[in-house]
Amino acid sequence: MLELRLGIGDNDAIARMIGVIDSMDIKEIWPSLVKEIIHPFVIRHVRANFDAQGKLGGQNWNYNGEPKYAAYKMAATGHQEVLRWKKGRREILYPSLAFVNGFGHLFRMTSTSVRIGTTVPYAGRLAKGGVNQFGETYPGRNPMKMKRASKKNLVTMIQRGIMRGIAPKGMGIRDVRHSL
Repeated sequence: MLELRLGIGDNDAIARMIGVIDSMDIKEIWPSLVKEIIHPFVIRHVRANFDAQGKLGGQNWNYNGEPKYAAYKMAATGHQEVLRWKKGRREILYPSLAFVNGFGHLFRMTSTSVRIGTTVPYAGRLAKGGVNQFGETYPGRNPMKMKRASKKNLVTMIQRGIMRGIAPKGMGIRDVRHSL
């Protein structure tokens, strides 16, 4: 399993990052923030990170230290895209992260939090790194990992969504992007 958790409770980091103050109750707009901004952003990021082979998350997925696995992968699939298998056929990890209806896609929302990711059992191991079936050590490859700029972009989008949701009530939000 691999997941991203965000929340708006008093002790949640996302609440502090987006500048939610005690007098501001955004619970009523939280579902639309998640469905219209957060979940689609994460899906787009994961797809783009797969396309960029980890570079959007600050990683560079490759098989440099895994020559045996690289040869096996080429023979089995005809390509060497990391974390991708037979595209469209029997591939599990990518669709579970990149499509809302993908088998194993994890999306759980409560009134104050959201969990987005995959229930694929080996996803966490791939994200952390380990030793493959040929005895070669492989680095962690996390498709959900974000660079600071992506995190800031998400926070800005959430702040704008909050402003659209609370501005009619005469409330405001402080910009805390500098503290990320």
